[in-house]
Amino acid sequence: MATYLYDEALLHKIKGWTHTTKINVLGVNETTRLFEQLGDENNDKPIELPLIAISRSRGYNIINGGTGKRMMSYEGVSYDRNIYNEGTENAYTTTGSISAIPISISYQLDVYTRFAKEADILMRNLIFNIVNYPSFEVEIPTAHIKHVARFILNDTVEDNSDVPERFVVGNFTRLSVLLTVDDAYLWDVRELRDTAIDIILDDSNEPWVWNEDGTKVVIPNISSLTRFTLPDPTTLK
Repeated sequence: MATYLYDEALLHKIKGWTHTTKINVLGVNETTRLFEQLGDENNDKPIELPLIAISRSRGYNIINGGTGKRMMSYEGVSYDRNIYNEGTENAYTTTGSISAIPISISYQLDVYTRFAKEADILMRNLIFNIVNYPSFEVEIPTAHIKHVARFILNDTVEDNSDVPERFVVGNFTRLSVLLTVDDAYLWDVRELRDTAIDIILDDSNEPWVWNEDGTKVVIPNISSLTRFTLPDPTTLK
């Protein structure tokens, strides 16, 4: 499972903040279309302002060169087993194995409005929400578990209103801020077949200790021996 999980989770997070407004929010894939000249009129609909666009490059940073890879199952991550051929002699179970490599992903949030004051207010509200609620949930498919990630806000808001774009006719205001998700992961989810080992202990396979002459070492049964009893401390002088 790759970085698209975080793209979708971040889009869902911001849409949750704006669902009662008329603000349009576009995710990474939709934002890419804003800057492309496409001939498909069915998909290219007019853009309505105000607009929040989430964008990023397709790249990301692998933390510590991938040396931080670990089995997430060791940290308490688990989910239901799958049982195959249940009720037959060929029945067996599988358990999920989850590995993860830590990465960081950088995003850019762009606020597009018709007027500067409107952009200023919208960016201000967006920053407060990011600072107050810096975490979001990412669901790992097939495992059906959720990872809580956080985003860190860059300390600079830039005015990119002078950057020409093709999708808006006339002037507009564009404010931009960068976010970094520094605790993201590349996920690897696999099914491992469970193995059961039955051990029957009796006199024939008891782990005996042998003497040099080939005879067995007789281990005394300490349960039948007289045990040492500690004296009553109240009687000691």
